[in-house]
Amino acid sequence: MKKLFVSGLLIALFLIVGCSELQENIDYRDQVKSFIAEIEDYTKEVTTMIAKEDPALEKELQNKLAEMKQTIDEFQNMEPSEAWETIHQKLEEKSNALEKVVDNALAQVDQGKLDANEWNKLHITDFIYDLEELLKNR
Repeated sequence: MKKLFVSGLLIALFLIVGCSELQENIDYRDQVKSFIAEIEDYTKEVTTMIAKEDPALEKELQNKLAEMKQTIDEFQNMEPSEAWETIHQKLEEKSNALEKVVDNALAQVDQGKLDANEWNKLHITDFIYDLEELLKNR
């Protein structure tokens, strides 16, 4: 009877630990999806602002790019579960490159040189696609 109780207790412990790890994996995946969605939203908003070619929107554009950079920084500071460490490294590499692109865009705004053509040359949609692909391949 004691063996049966201990066995049941061990099985329950393994289920709890397993469920906890599964939940961590789901939570991380949801956070990555949310990050990608936020970057897509920022990209659309910035594209719309640039398309208006209104110098009065310069400060708002700078703020939007700064928010985008902050979102990237927050993502880079996330702690993935062990199961996601390798993929997080790859996602982090892509987000580091994306952050440099945003820094470049901010510098161009400061110089008054960021227009639709220059924005498109930054290929932010390529970064978004790469992030989505990394997540899919996980």
